[in-house]
Amino acid sequence: MHVSGPSTERHTTFVPPVVIARVDQLRAGVGRPVRVRFWDYAVWLLEDGTVRVIDGTCGHIGGPLAGGAVQDGCVTCPWHGWAYDLATGERATALGRAPGVRAYLAWVKDGDVWADLPADPLARDPGPA
Repeated sequence: MHVSGPSTERHTTFVPPVVIARVDQLRAGVGRPVRVRFWDYAVWLLEDGTVRVIDGTCGHIGGPLAGGAVQDGCVTCPWHGWAYDLATGERATALGRAPGVRAYLAWVKDGDVWADLPADPLARDPGPA
């Protein structure tokens, strides 16, 4: 099992991880939108084979983050250019890091991309972001 993400410890409790994609459905550096439990997420396969999952919409005005370009570990929203670190979800600004979107533990097992997602995505839990 290849684990990648902000931490190797699960942060949601009593909720089993879910399969959100097949790794063969992903292209390195290209985001893929997924919807789980009525919430939008974005998943990426990175050049080194790790996977990253963050909330799927930009905090600015809701742009689709899966459609953004990835550079130096950050995705840039295609609508207005806000950038988010794929590992932490933090927003990368000219003045440093700022709160952004949530990032989730993700891994590949037997060709499936698994993610540790919250039961209620609207609840702000003490997760990694």
